[in-house]
Amino acid sequence: VLGEKKKAMLNRCSVLLIPSYREGLPNALLEGMSQGLVPISTRVGAIPDVVNEENGFLVDINDPDAISSAVRKLHNDRNKLLEMSLAAYETIINNHTPDIGVNKFLHLFK
Repeated sequence: VLGEKKKAMLNRCSVLLIPSYREGLPNALLEGMSQGLVPISTRVGAIPDVVNEENGFLVDINDPDAISSAVRKLHNDRNKLLEMSLAAYETIINNHTPDIGVNKFLHLFK
Protein backbone atom coordinates (compact mmCIF):
# COMPACT_ATOMS: atom_id res chain seq x y z
CA VAL A 1 0.00 0.00 0.00
CA LEU A 2 1.43 3.35 -1.04
CA GLY A 3 0.68 7.06 -1.00
CA GLU A 4 -2.83 8.21 -0.18
CA LYS A 5 -4.07 4.62 0.21
CA LYS A 6 -1.48 4.04 2.92
CA LYS A 7 -2.36 7.29 4.66
CA ALA A 8 -6.08 6.42 4.55
CA MET A 9 -5.38 2.96 5.95
CA LEU A 10 -3.26 4.34 8.79
CA ASN A 11 -5.94 6.94 9.59
CA ARG A 12 -8.40 4.11 10.29
CA CYS A 13 -6.08 2.69 12.96
CA SER A 14 -5.21 3.72 16.51
CA VAL A 15 -2.39 1.33 17.35
CA LEU A 16 0.67 0.03 15.50
CA LEU A 17 1.89 -3.38 16.64
CA ILE A 18 5.54 -4.27 15.90
CA PRO A 19 6.36 -7.53 17.75
CA SER A 20 9.74 -8.02 16.08
CA TYR A 21 12.59 -10.25 17.17
CA ARG A 22 15.13 -8.06 15.33
CA GLU A 23 14.88 -4.61 13.83
CA GLY A 24 16.90 -1.56 13.08
CA LEU A 25 14.57 1.43 13.02
CA PRO A 26 11.53 0.40 10.96
CA ASN A 27 10.07 2.94 8.57
CA ALA A 28 6.64 1.54 9.47
CA LEU A 29 7.19 2.75 13.04
CA LEU A 30 8.04 6.28 11.93
CA GLU A 31 5.20 6.39 9.38
CA GLY A 32 2.65 5.08 11.86
CA MET A 33 3.69 7.45 14.62
CA SER A 34 3.63 10.36 12.16
CA GLN A 35 -0.07 9.57 11.68
CA GLY A 36 -0.67 9.43 15.45
CA LEU A 37 -0.68 5.67 15.86
CA VAL A 38 0.41 4.50 19.30
CA PRO A 39 3.17 1.91 18.90
CA ILE A 40 3.29 -1.31 20.87
CA SER A 41 6.66 -2.81 20.06
CA THR A 42 9.33 -5.11 21.32
CA ARG A 43 12.48 -3.62 22.82
CA VAL A 44 14.81 -4.29 19.87
CA GLY A 45 17.17 -2.32 17.65
CA ALA A 46 16.71 1.43 17.68
CA ILE A 47 13.01 1.25 18.55
CA PRO A 48 13.63 2.22 22.22
CA ASP A 49 15.36 5.38 20.93
CA VAL A 50 11.98 6.52 19.57
CA VAL A 51 9.31 4.80 21.68
CA ASN A 52 8.97 5.65 25.36
CA GLU A 53 6.33 5.47 28.09
CA GLU A 54 4.76 8.74 26.90
CA ASN A 55 4.24 7.83 23.25
CA GLY A 56 3.90 4.04 23.22
CA PHE A 57 4.61 0.72 24.87
CA LEU A 58 7.79 -1.35 24.81
CA VAL A 59 7.47 -5.04 25.64
CA ASP A 60 9.87 -7.94 25.86
CA ILE A 61 10.25 -10.40 23.00
CA ASN A 62 7.91 -13.39 23.32
CA ASP A 63 5.60 -11.69 25.81
CA PRO A 64 2.08 -11.86 24.34
CA ASP A 65 0.59 -11.06 27.76
CA ALA A 66 2.39 -7.68 27.77
CA ILE A 67 1.11 -6.96 24.25
CA SER A 68 -2.48 -7.79 25.17
CA SER A 69 -2.16 -5.77 28.38
CA ALA A 70 -1.04 -2.71 26.41
CA VAL A 71 -3.91 -3.11 23.95
CA ARG A 72 -6.39 -3.42 26.83
CA LYS A 73 -4.99 -0.31 28.54
CA LEU A 74 -5.52 1.75 25.39
CA HIS A 75 -8.95 0.26 24.75
CA ASN A 76 -10.11 0.94 28.30
CA ASP A 77 -8.66 4.45 28.61
CA ARG A 78 -9.46 6.54 25.55
CA ASN A 79 -7.93 9.64 27.14
CA LYS A 80 -4.63 7.78 27.50
CA LEU A 81 -4.92 6.67 23.87
CA LEU A 82 -5.40 10.27 22.73
CA GLU A 83 -2.54 11.58 24.88
CA MET A 84 -0.17 8.90 23.60
CA SER A 85 -1.33 9.45 20.02
CA LEU A 86 -0.46 13.14 20.23
CA ALA A 87 2.88 12.32 21.88
CA ALA A 88 3.68 9.81 19.11
CA TYR A 89 2.94 12.41 16.44
CA GLU A 90 4.97 15.08 18.23
CA THR A 91 7.92 12.70 18.66
CA ILE A 92 8.17 12.32 14.90
CA ILE A 93 7.49 15.95 14.01
CA ASN A 94 10.02 17.23 16.55
CA ASN A 95 12.76 14.63 16.05
CA HIS A 96 12.45 12.51 12.93
CA THR A 97 11.46 14.56 9.90
CA PRO A 98 13.69 14.35 6.81
CA ASP A 99 15.02 17.89 7.40
CA ILE A 100 15.99 17.07 10.97
CA GLY A 101 17.67 13.85 9.82
CA VAL A 102 19.71 15.66 7.16
CA ASN A 103 20.77 18.34 9.65
CA LYS A 104 21.86 15.69 12.18
CA PHE A 105 23.82 13.90 9.45
CA LEU A 106 25.53 17.09 8.26
CA HIS A 107 26.38 18.01 11.85
CA LEU A 108 28.58 14.89 11.97
CA PHE A 109 30.95 16.50 9.47
CA LYS A 110 31.38 19.86 11.20
